[in-house]
This record gives sequence, C-alpha cells and structure tokens, in this order.
Amino acid sequence: MDINTFADRFLYLRGRLYSGNLSEVALKIETALDKTSCLIINLDSLEKIDLDGAYMLYIARNKANEVNKQIIFYCQKNIKVKRIFTLAGINYYKTIPSTV
Repeated sequence: MDINTFADRFLYLRGRLYSGNLSEVALKIETALDKTSCLIINLDSLEKIDLDGAYMLYIARNKANEVNKQIIFYCQKNIKVKRIFTLAGINYYKTIPSTV
C-alpha cells in the first residue's frame, strides 16, 4: 500500500486496501486528519479493496464527523471501489465540492 499526502489536505491511496493493512492505513488517515479539518481521500488508484477496507474508511469518516472534521472520498474512475462501496452501503463523491 502506497499512501501519499499533498498539501496536508489530500491523501492518495494506491495499491491494495484489505484486512491485512487496515491498521497502517487507519493510522495514516488519522495522522493526516490531525493537520486539517477536511481531508480528501483519492481512491482512484486503488488496485484492490475488500469490504473490510471499505468499512474501515467508513469508520474513519464517522470518527472524523464526531470531532467536527470531514473526510471526503474521491472516486471518479475506479469501478472496483464503487462496487465495494455500493455493496457496503457507503456513499462516495464523484467530484470534490467547490467549498473545499
């Protein structure tokens, strides 16, 4: 799993997000969220994601909301991610809101 941040507001996930690396990814998300009130996570470069990975992202977003922060999932092209999110009942955003 390759995780890159840009301008403390954007997080790019590349590779595989699955039950085997959830703790590592969750920690990176928490660290990135410490630096901003709105974190945009780009999911388009994920090669593979399982339901555990999608659920971890959902929990991270809920935890952020509890402390008045926001996580936006950006996924415009990745059909695999869209399918998993749909199966898990998680909303994702196709475009980044202009207010961010």
